[in-house]
Amino acid sequence: MEPSRPPATEGQLIRSALGLKWSCLSPATRKRFETDPDTTVFYEGVMSEVRCSPLGRLIALLGRCLGSPLIPHSGRDIPIHVMVYKKPGHPDIFKKRIYDFLGKQPFTVETRMRTDDDGRFVEYAGLGLGMIMELSVEEGGLYFHGRGYVWDTPLGRVPVPAWLSPGLAHVEHRDGEPGSFRVRIEMRHPWFGVTFVQDGVFQEGHA
Repeated sequence: MEPSRPPATEGQLIRSALGLKWSCLSPATRKRFETDPDTTVFYEGVMSEVRCSPLGRLIALLGRCLGSPLIPHSGRDIPIHVMVYKKPGHPDIFKKRIYDFLGKQPFTVETRMRTDDDGRFVEYAGLGLGMIMELSVEEGGLYFHGRGYVWDTPLGRVPVPAWLSPGLAHVEHRDGEPGSFRVRIEMRHPWFGVTFVQDGVFQEGHA
């Protein structure tokens, strides 16, 4: 039996994690993720809200030296450019987000995504720190629910306690007006409540 190949697109990754629930996604969402293998996908959007709590800002600033993708800024109507792509010889799917805050240097966030040996969707930041996500479909929309952090080291995987994390992410991806979609991200710490919020509308873009 030939070994299974890693997903070549974000859509293949999501479909693998959803299983039979893929067919419950709205037609527009399925079409959005049915891209050609090994091609770069671009999205352009405006985040109507980018917000972090005082604790979130502190965590984001401290985490920059560790490759953290957390944003220590707050603002409204922030232009954002997203690129989803593969790197030659790398099994993961990469996602780069560039936020254009007024009066600041563009803020770039890069993460990578894969399914682990147990078939779970994991999104990684720097130094092997990742969040296990459970995917679900509600009324045709795609939802990601953070279920815990892990740290992949050369000696194996180490679970990270929730109280040591910036909070678990809950992501909502829903269709908007024709040709657009809305993404809302909320991170919630088990002790300190909401630490990060992002909410924006996107359209397919070009290089």
